[in-house]
Amino acid sequence: MTKLLSRARPLLLGLPLLFLAPGCQEMDGPPGYGSGYKAAEITGTDVLTGAPIKLSEFQTKGTVVLLDFWATWCPPCVAAIPHERELARRFDGRPFVIIGISKDSEKQELVDFLNREKLPWANMMDTNGTISSQWGVNSIPTFILIDANGVIVKRWVGAGEMSQIRSAIEEAVQAAEKRGG
Repeated sequence: MTKLLSRARPLLLGLPLLFLAPGCQEMDGPPGYGSGYKAAEITGTDVLTGAPIKLSEFQTKGTVVLLDFWATWCPPCVAAIPHERELARRFDGRPFVIIGISKDSEKQELVDFLNREKLPWANMMDTNGTISSQWGVNSIPTFILIDANGVIVKRWVGAGEMSQIRSAIEEAVQAAEKRGG
């Protein structure tokens, strides 16, 4: 028995190291769309104003962006709106924007909802799921924070971590302000 333990000891001591290996970490997005990667371009049209939305334009302005993949028919998405309103108020006048990317299939339903709720941020449609698929968004709501340099900071699935999202935004906005954003 002692001989068996002496042989197994190096294996047992090395076992915890396996959990630290990069291949064992949970991915937070598809390759190229996780934390630390430059955000890929997203283009669309604001559903209410018709204004073009281009993610890279915010990057050139040194603006922190929170992407919100959502839909009007998603109860957790709708429940997150008061928290997002608070974020919009809290960071008003600072280098920060929210961009909603709606999975709604009917434009008029989204327009009616936006008119009724008066959301103070731009919203575009992703009816065919192209953007969601590209960004590896499989459930909603999904929030993706992009810093002022256009680098993905973090993604959150679900609306249960709004305080973490707020803290991460604060940190990114302060960094943007320090660099002159």
